[in-house]
Amino acid sequence: LTGSSYVFPPDDSDCPTLEVVHTVCYNVHDGMTGVVVQCGEELILFVKGSLESILSLLDSKSKFDASAAKKFVDRHVGNKYSMALAMRYLDHSVLKILHKVPRSQLICQLDLLALLSFHNQCRPQSVDCINDLHSNGISTIMATGDLMKTSLEIAKKVNIVSSPADTYVPTIIGEVLL
Repeated sequence: LTGSSYVFPPDDSDCPTLEVVHTVCYNVHDGMTGVVVQCGEELILFVKGSLESILSLLDSKSKFDASAAKKFVDRHVGNKYSMALAMRYLDHSVLKILHKVPRSQLICQLDLLALLSFHNQCRPQSVDCINDLHSNGISTIMATGDLMKTSLEIAKKVNIVSSPADTYVPTIIGEVLL
């Protein structure tokens, strides 16, 4: 993505170009990933991640009440998954050394942009399809870019994983570059 330029909306000539100048790789420990974009003279960090991770890194001067967000999510989201999107304006002088800036110094003092809530659902016919494959002696696997916990829950729902012994699955963790 680094070096890519985007115009939003694509057909609007008055809209500024956003250039991706740095990517923040996904980290399994903090559950966050991000991107630094340059929009004119502004340098902006956008981060998405787990609600807990993002809320713990909000700027103390933020107008947003993190505890109220957590209560809202607990009350209204239920068994859905929640994520947060945050941002931070960066000093333009950091542009040339972004690749050297420690993650903890880059992803801090965030301003919350959005709380996201979603629910992974399987197609109703998935279980029957997987069962048919198994009854015909065909082994099944699931390839996904989702988190391991989510992937395992879905695999159990559709009978790809059916017993505790099946929960040991070879896993590749990392980025896929296209």
